[in-house]
Amino acid sequence: MKFAHIVLTRALRSCLIAGVALLMVPVAATAVTPEEFRALVAFDVTIASLAEAAETDPETLLNDNRVFIVDGVLGSVTVIDDNPDSYLVQLELVDGRWHGTERIDVFRVYVIAEGPEYEAFFPARPTPNAGGSVIQRNERVLIAAQMADIFEDQLGGRYAVLTAQELRVVR
Repeated sequence: MKFAHIVLTRALRSCLIAGVALLMVPVAATAVTPEEFRALVAFDVTIASLAEAAETDPETLLNDNRVFIVDGVLGSVTVIDDNPDSYLVQLELVDGRWHGTERIDVFRVYVIAEGPEYEAFFPARPTPNAGGSVIQRNERVLIAAQMADIFEDQLGGRYAVLTAQELRVVR
């Protein structure tokens, strides 16, 4: 009886190890190389580089399907649809570059954030006790977003429009 118990325990342990190994195969198969990761995610972009590309090479920018990881200061928040099921907010992200103490270049991109999860960050009607989840103007945010469109204003200026995938405040 003891021998049967040992054999059964070993067989069960072997099956368990084989099962875990089989479950890990899809995880290992989805691992990406650094080169593949860079083809999917762009850490090398900034608000300035996106703004400059929107002005100088909008077609190339529109064809870039990577997820951009950018940080910037929240310049404005415009709630477009305050329905909780289809919540839609437009964010203006700005950044600047000083030239000595005489001049600053200001760069901006627009981010569309859609979905009920964004209402907690940017409520249409903020309350005094909203808590730490509300993101205010002039706060620095980190956004993972994809290229959506190029917006052209009345003066001919072009701006990148991104679609938010994830965002968080940098505090």
